[in-house]
Amino acid sequence: MYLPVGTHVPIWASASGKLFLSQLSKAKCKRIIDKISIHALTTNTQTDKKRLMHTIAETRGTRIRIDNEEFIPGIVACAVLIPNGENEAFATVFTHGPTVRKTLDELLGYVPIMRKDANELSVIFNRDYE
Repeated sequence: MYLPVGTHVPIWASASGKLFLSQLSKAKCKRIIDKISIHALTTNTQTDKKRLMHTIAETRGTRIRIDNEEFIPGIVACAVLIPNGENEAFATVFTHGPTVRKTLDELLGYVPIMRKDANELSVIFNRDYE
């Protein structure tokens, strides 16, 4: 699979997109969700805005999000935020792959090391931008 630079990834159907939405206030997130045109990209894409808001609310607590073949059929992903001190996160660490190679559960097994790496990146980013 190849996604060229500049490819637009739908915020409602990607692990990182839903993580970024979870960093916004509930009201701001709702305004964005209400304004965007959500459409199915696969049979797993969440198109119900109320259900999507519930998913995003769950994400606030776990600080991890998945893409269970919501963007591209046969591709699963999970993402964790790179902490940014007291500010909203601006980046994620994520992994994705075809379901013929890795299941979503197998990808979720990488979350501890992804969080470790995200924390290390946070230190580097915050040091470089102080």
